[in-house]
Amino acid sequence: MESEIRELDHKREQNKEELFEKEIESEDQQNKLTHYKELYDGFFYLVTMLREKQKKLLRSKGILRKLVQECEKEESKKDEADDLNEYLFNLEEGEATPQVAKKPCNSTNFYQNQRPARRGNPNWTTKSTSSKKKWEEAWKEARRQQDLQIILKLIQRSSISEYEADKQTSDQVMKKKDEYIKR
Repeated sequence: MESEIRELDHKREQNKEELFEKEIESEDQQNKLTHYKELYDGFFYLVTMLREKQKKLLRSKGILRKLVQECEKEESKKDEADDLNEYLFNLEEGEATPQVAKKPCNSTNFYQNQRPARRGNPNWTTKSTSSKKKWEEAWKEARRQQDLQIILKLIQRSSISEYEADKQTSDQVMKKKDEYIKR
């Protein structure tokens, strides 16, 4: 009888250990389920936030486009499309971020990029004061939108201009040429 009691005690201890292990497994599964739910909720939140950012970006491009169109009202040429994609996040380039955007240095630069004189547009110096003020307002809005998009890590301003990049490339070629000649 005593051996049977010991055997029953032993089985009871084994059952306790198995039950404890099953509780741990169940708790682990519950933790995993909770973790997956949190990941899903976080992912859903991010998708919602991205959709909201996309709507805001489209609205901000619309505001900037309106300002540029107001500037055009005083001008005779209206057939050129505004290329604001070079300044702001461009959905057509894809969703990779941050995208490199051109920095509008000042209102003159902004105007000249939007309305180049080589295409028959009036030169900045010939613009009226009221027209220059409207272009300055559009430039300031472009900068505000860029600052916001930089904070959101959607864009980064290009670090060097195309001229500087071409000049650096040219300088590198000349340096290699000099090194080759010295050999």
